[in-house]
Amino acid sequence: MNLGIVRASLKKYHDAEKAYLKALMLRKRYPDCYYNLGNLYLETKQLDKAYAAYLNATSLRPTHALAWSNLIAMLDNEGNVSKAMMLSKKALKYIPGEPSLHFTMANALGKTGRYQESEDHFLEAIRLMPDNPVYYANLGVLYHRWKKYEKALLYYRLALQLDPEFRSAKENVRMIEKVIMQERNIASPIGAE
Repeated sequence: MNLGIVRASLKKYHDAEKAYLKALMLRKRYPDCYYNLGNLYLETKQLDKAYAAYLNATSLRPTHALAWSNLIAMLDNEGNVSKAMMLSKKALKYIPGEPSLHFTMANALGKTGRYQESEDHFLEAIRLMPDNPVYYANLGVLYHRWKKYEKALLYYRLALQLDPEFRSAKENVRMIEKVIMQERNIASPIGAE
């Protein structure tokens, strides 16, 4: 398997695949190898193969958080949000304290307009891993979609406290500040008594 990792890092994907498959011939129940094979297939846009490899990894080790997270994120990114949510629920039964799974579930729920449930999962991810600026920024995005602009601004700023160079959070702060100012101007027109 290590040879496969080295080959993949050098972008020698065919050689990496052969190394992983050989490792799996020698040791059929090897979840980390399936996980790395899934990553290889994901990087080479062989999504059906990536899906199968990640499923093998999680079947062999149901607590394989990285395999679950990559599988769910892949499905979500491909627009298969319902399947991503179904697998998130399954994964959370095995590892309920895994912040990355709460994060992926929150993203999927937010895309379907289930904001309250999404918020709950984002807050749980933050509770479990309070030093991850991406979790705060994505909760800001949720609040932005939900039109809870003050909360969005708060969470974008919290993300920036953790990572002052977080470019998208900076851009979102500027954007949300404009929205808030426009709302205030509409609510209190100049010269109104």
